[in-house]
Amino acid sequence: MDAGTHNAYADRNNAREAIKPIHPDLQDALEPILGESYHLVVYQEQVMAIAQRLAGYSLGGADILRRAMGKKKKEVLDAEYEKFRDGMAANGYSAEATEAVWNVLVPLPDTDSTNRTPPGTRSLRTGRRT
Repeated sequence: MDAGTHNAYADRNNAREAIKPIHPDLQDALEPILGESYHLVVYQEQVMAIAQRLAGYSLGGADILRRAMGKKKKEVLDAEYEKFRDGMAANGYSAEATEAVWNVLVPLPDTDSTNRTPPGTRSLRTGRRT
């Protein structure tokens, strides 16, 4: 789950934010997967289902993609992106739709602050200044 997804989920659940699909061309294809979560990717199983439905991944291939996303290994993700892009193209989806869904599934590294300490502060874990 990307930072802020829980807030968007609450806002959409309480009608404070409009429910909008990842990309208009993907709304119908993703409705069975993301409909209950207000078109937000909340669960790892949704990542796997999206890879299977949109890009033609097998269940095992989708699990490899899910694990690569969790570990954020750039070289593995780059290889997976090529497979994902080619699979979506083979299923008739545009490059724009592919980029949109990939950017939701694999947020940019600088948006993930789970293991980072802001510069100039002390780490609570180590006590060292960053």
